Amino acid sequence: MTGFAGWFGGAPRADGRLVLERMGAALGRPAARDASGPNFGIVLVSPSPGASLAVEADVVCATEGHFAWRDPETGERAKDHGPAAALITAYRKQGAAAIDQIKGAFSFVLFDMARGRALAAIDRFGIGTLVWGTARDGALVVGSTTDGVRAHPGIATSLSMQSIYEYLYCIDRVPAPRTIFTELSKLAPAEMLSSERGASEVRSYWQMPYRSGARIDAAEAARELRDKVRASVSAAVAVEKAQSVGTFLSGGLDSSTVTGLAAELVPGVKSFTIGFPIEGYDETYYAELAARAFRTSHLTYRLKAEDVGEILKKSVAIYDEPFANSSAIPAYYCAHAAREAGVEVMLAGDGGDELFAGNARYVKDRVFDHYLRIPGALRRYALEPIAALVPRDVSLPPLRKFANYVRAARLSVPDRMLGGLFGTTAAEGVFSPEALAAIDRESTTALLRAIYDAPRDASKLQRMMNFDLRLILADSDLRKVGRMCELAGVRVRYPFLDEDVAEFAAGLPDGLLLSGGRLRGFYKDAMKGFLPDEIIDKQKHGFGLPYFDFVTGHAPLRDLSCEILLRLRSRGIFRSEFLDGLVGRLRSRTTREEDGVAWDLLVLELWLESRA
Repeated sequence: MTGFAGWFGGAPRADGRLVLERMGAALGRPAARDASGPNFGIVLVSPSPGASLAVEADVVCATEGHFAWRDPETGERAKDHGPAAALITAYRKQGAAAIDQIKGAFSFVLFDMARGRALAAIDRFGIGTLVWGTARDGALVVGSTTDGVRAHPGIATSLSMQSIYEYLYCIDRVPAPRTIFTELSKLAPAEMLSSERGASEVRSYWQMPYRSGARIDAAEAARELRDKVRASVSAAVAVEKAQSVGTFLSGGLDSSTVTGLAAELVPGVKSFTIGFPIEGYDETYYAELAARAFRTSHLTYRLKAEDVGEILKKSVAIYDEPFANSSAIPAYYCAHAAREAGVEVMLAGDGGDELFAGNARYVKDRVFDHYLRIPGALRRYALEPIAALVPRDVSLPPLRKFANYVRAARLSVPDRMLGGLFGTTAAEGVFSPEALAAIDRESTTALLRAIYDAPRDASKLQRMMNFDLRLILADSDLRKVGRMCELAGVRVRYPFLDEDVAEFAAGLPDGLLLSGGRLRGFYKDAMKGFLPDEIIDKQKHGFGLPYFDFVTGHAPLRDLSCEILLRLRSRGIFRSEFLDGLVGRLRSRTTREEDGVAWDLLVLELWLESRA
């Protein structure tokens, strides 16, 4: 892991240099640059072009990521002296409002000794990361990762049962602002942390500017879409050595678009995909179709069950929190193949679905709107009592379908969008009584609903997309791709997560986004003539890992999975009978819907072992 870590305030430290060494080591490599004083210290350990450290009189700043600037004068200073020096200059002029000058994918921390103030923030989409906590002496401790923050001797951490519950509820990660540790928090996209004289607060400095009632000319909007995405890809390529650029190419809309636009700038650009030996997961046909259409230098890595076991521990340990998005494994092998081919930076298509309405639930959830049109008395006194009497495992399909529909319709939209394991299995059957006593399920519900309700003047569709930007994209997909690229030794850029592209998308009305009732209807129409028709018409997929198919057919991976799950019993977090049931079904190669949690749990155990 890379980034920065440091502290501000608290009691003067005589061991500041030693603390910086510990924090730098926790970030994964020897310290590159650092600065310290009686009441502060900061260490920077990062290979990114935007990594810089500047000290100017009474202000120190560390930055990481890719910075762009609205003010040309600030941009020129960044070119000559680095983004940290440029940010200090902007801060002296504008104070905390200097955040509005920054575009791009970034994180930073700034200490103002004269005012006793610290500021830290991440970019608008959560590509950058920042974790923070308060030391025993009152110092603010910040870092790119929980590991960096925990290395400060004033920080003591304990495992959060609430976060483990939310890790399963949200399917594969701990959602911001929580971390796996009770005492630490992390920033969500477009959030800034400010601390003055020991008092800290977090605020949002930007929201997607949704305009639910906008009127748009479809033909003009299509031209603008193509221009904005092309400009974003061009900006990403322009700051790199052309021959060092490669692309993820799954054969879907977004990766094909990014690859095609990159090929206009770098003829024969290198593209990479993952193939699977299991029908239903393998999309190499579409990736190769796009590669031929855009004349890329294309490479396919065919993933095997053996590959999962080989990289499993390393892929878990690279994360500073438990993270179980299983497509991280394919993403790693794709990035590794790119690195072996001489690529230094990958372009990824992440973000398109959340900006241009590409997730199936955006259409499927409309079926629940009909339920609210039924008279309230009929729902409360007839339909809901009947559904409550129907067992979840009832054998009659029509009755099961009716009961499941009513149960889902009664949930709020954000509760329907997530739910993970607990959509099929009650938490009481999963957690030990001791763990369950430390979990506040209402707190989770309140967090999710607050995220859903946050956008102003937004339609239901826009709220759902914004919810996914925050909880699916930032907390899962970007963490997956970013950390796997880091493990493989390459950097990554996300052209769709350009502010101009996103703000354009925010102004598109629902009817245009879902033109003809189709997911990504507007986007597909806009890209006709550029993308091959077969790619425009294909079903959405991606680099999903066929974990259960591999386990079924590969005894070593099955044995390894069972062994790891059984080790988890000793921690007292989960009911032994629940874990035993999972293991029994894995060994017999029979699974139920809720058994998808097996991957999440074995990742949790491996992660806990890596941090023991």
